[in-house]
Amino acid sequence: MAEELKLKVGPAPYGLTVRGVGGSTVPSVATAKVFTIANVDVPNVEFLVGGSEAGGGSSGLLGQNFLVNWNVEYDLAKGAIRLFRDTDCSKQFLAYWVLQTQQPYTVTNIEKVSPRYPHAIGHAYINGQKISVMFDSGAYQSVLSLKAAARAGVKVDSPGVIEGGLTGGSGRNMVMSYIAPFASFKFADGEEIKNARLRVADLDIGIAEMLIGADFFLSHRIFIANNQGKLYFTYNGGPVFDLRATSKPAASIGRPMLQRKHQTPNRKSRHPSLHRICLRMRPLWRGGAAPPRVEATMSTRSRT
Repeated sequence: MAEELKLKVGPAPYGLTVRGVGGSTVPSVATAKVFTIANVDVPNVEFLVGGSEAGGGSSGLLGQNFLVNWNVEYDLAKGAIRLFRDTDCSKQFLAYWVLQTQQPYTVTNIEKVSPRYPHAIGHAYINGQKISVMFDSGAYQSVLSLKAAARAGVKVDSPGVIEGGLTGGSGRNMVMSYIAPFASFKFADGEEIKNARLRVADLDIGIAEMLIGADFFLSHRIFIANNQGKLYFTYNGGPVFDLRATSKPAASIGRPMLQRKHQTPNRKSRHPSLHRICLRMRPLWRGGAAPPRVEATMSTRSRT
């Protein structure tokens, strides 16, 4: 694609590799003088070039090195991703839709993004064991590493574990995945899934033990507040994880049960200043009058 667009491609910084499900690759770097998204021009955006095809008819992936410039709302159930530039919202409650619906919500901390680690990294708990997770909407399915599963007491030969088919990612190889039962998967004091079934595979990306993929993003409405180092989400309904496999799970596996600690936003957050200041966030803009937000619509393909 970089060649098709006639982008100048050069070497990546020494030692930089892209690691994912299926191995690693050494990328090159291309710079787009102007990258346009939802009719907004953003200058001098760098892209890594290399690895496997993004799939699904996509030309590539947008990473945190680009998205960190905004606060990002993923409303995939409605086919939208919204990019916000805040104007003094560092201490405000930003899951704004909860103010009207009063839905149970979860808020969790994410690590500060840096040039060396440009990823949305947070933490979750598997059977009470703390694990690091990467929120990655570019991953088709959520995947837990075999090592993290073993630390939680589950191995590929444990009762109830079945083959889940081949899976892949940034690397060019495919690896076998497994569907495994866990007593609990939870985010701090927020959402918890009892009798959870998760996809596990030989995942070694170094900075995280689990990829939280597009299946989770589709079953939730998510707001990544990069300016706060927080991630808010509410549950949309339906399966949390895509666990389609060629064989059926063992009958002894318990039924997954989603539990959410009911949190309600601080009543101070309902003060008109929230709507006056925070919900009028502005995108990065180069000239002209900016709209209140950038909204990129997307097609939602059926997952069969």
